[in-house]
Amino acid sequence: MGVVHRLFHLELSLRLVSQPLAKMVYQTDSWLINIQPYFWRELKILFGFLKLTSPEELRMVRLYRVYVAVYLLLLAGLFAAR
Repeated sequence: MGVVHRLFHLELSLRLVSQPLAKMVYQTDSWLINIQPYFWRELKILFGFLKLTSPEELRMVRLYRVYVAVYLLLLAGLFAAR
């Protein structure tokens, strides 16, 4: 598999994991949230600057944090192997 193919799969899976978080953060059900460059509130929540209220929100943020960590490790390994 080529680098572009692997990056495509990483980005697609990142979008599938981040979509529910973005919908929760911006309180919308619209698919347009996937193509708009809103991410400041998501970053604030990921780094703990905004408080979450429900256990479902906490679970989703923890899952996203783990996914981003794995994503960055895979991305670093992908470019280190070149």
